[in-house]
Amino acid sequence: MINQRLEYLVKNYFDNTLTREEEEELLELMTSKSDPDTLAQFDVLYDQYHNSYFFDDLKKQKSWQTIRSKVHLVRKNNTRPLWYAVGCIALLLCVGLYFWETPFNLSYNDHLVQNHIYLKDEKGMISALSSTGGDTLQLPNEKLAEFGIQKDEFGNITILSTSFTSLDNTILTIASSSSQVQRITLPDGTKIWINSNSKIIFPRHFRKDKREVQLIGEAYFEVAKVKNTPFIVNTSSTTTEVLGTHFNISSYPNTPSAITLLEGKVKVYDASNSVVLEPGQQAYFKANKLDKKTIDTTDILAWQEGYFLFDNINIEELIAQIQEWYDIKYVNIKVNTDDRFSGTYKRTDRLDELLNNLEQVSNLHFEIKGGGINVLNK
Repeated sequence: MINQRLEYLVKNYFDNTLTREEEEELLELMTSKSDPDTLAQFDVLYDQYHNSYFFDDLKKQKSWQTIRSKVHLVRKNNTRPLWYAVGCIALLLCVGLYFWETPFNLSYNDHLVQNHIYLKDEKGMISALSSTGGDTLQLPNEKLAEFGIQKDEFGNITILSTSFTSLDNTILTIASSSSQVQRITLPDGTKIWINSNSKIIFPRHFRKDKREVQLIGEAYFEVAKVKNTPFIVNTSSTTTEVLGTHFNISSYPNTPSAITLLEGKVKVYDASNSVVLEPGQQAYFKANKLDKKTIDTTDILAWQEGYFLFDNINIEELIAQIQEWYDIKYVNIKVNTDDRFSGTYKRTDRLDELLNNLEQVSNLHFEIKGGGINVLNK
């Protein structure tokens, strides 16, 4: 039976008629007073009311969308109770981003919207190489069909099944840019998302006894099950072998590899050791030895879902993350600050939306000028 008070709070939240005290009551109900039954009821009420009312406050709409996406991500991973995920992110009700031990201020600063900085519009590369020798060729869009490759209007790539014997010895390389998450669908139905500055290399036609790819950088895999044909991912230091499962691999140059399992089972091995992972476990290196541990996978796919993930980072580290994605011509950090940032924030087209939220939860002031950013004290 639906709790009438909870229904009142959720319904009127979306109707934008809650008082400040009632908003705080709802926040408390979803965090410190939450339980599985309450959260199950919240799920039902969300589906019932979120499309029924017009949002006068765009920030509230974005906040609830963020909560829903995070809740569904936790369910997909199935590694911790739903109440914990909602408890961790319920502060997003207020600002879409949280900052430890800093009071919230919901006013919106208009000074940032005078000079917009947008997401970079860069595209990754597709190249082909004959395994019998020859030159590596970058493939323009008009050449993709010759290799059985389709690219849709959103840039998603599909490798089609073909019987072209001329492609038997072809090796394909798909590389993402510094501001791109690239989705790829292989002929067997396997889906791969490669993170920014990453690269995946694979034969145009897999062998009958195995499906083998090489990864440089980070990627999330949803491997299609093919009986007696394992799927193998090689990095510079590890090999991961599966039949069909969901997992994330991070293996950028000069950083230790980490393989995180979300669904199914995988075997990970290096030159001298091997581990088998269950959902919610991660293989990693400790003292140059492959080992495994149980981790919280709630935010492991934040990048794939289109979020920035700030994990107790300073302003320099935060700026480095956003510079990778936005067309920022320069950055001048003119402050010494101990502020540290934690939370998730949806990557939107315009940077000023993120900077406004950062100003609300910090002692910093951001000035956009001439396509660059000055970071100042308030």
